[in-house]
Amino acid sequence: MDQVIAFSDEEGVRFQSTFLGSAALAGIMPVSRLEVTDKSGISVQDALKENTIDISEENLLQLKYDPASVWGCVEVHNEKGPVLEWVG
Repeated sequence: MDQVIAFSDEEGVRFQSTFLGSAALAGIMPVSRLEVTDKSGISVQDALKENTIDISEENLLQLKYDPASVWGCVEVHNEKGPVLEWVG
């Protein structure tokens, strides 16, 4: 079965904690990161639940992918920060 997985906010803008999605799939995300909150007080776990993803301490490790099952990784960036600053 082929799958494409996309991550957002890997830079940690919302939760001030980087690589949440990729760390979870690598099996190295500490359970404590589920409780990290954004500026509105919403935790990572609550944000996931709002998007129909119910992650708990018990099933967090089940997200880990077997490295042998991964064909590759592509990282695409659209770096437009300087352009946005230039146009105000």
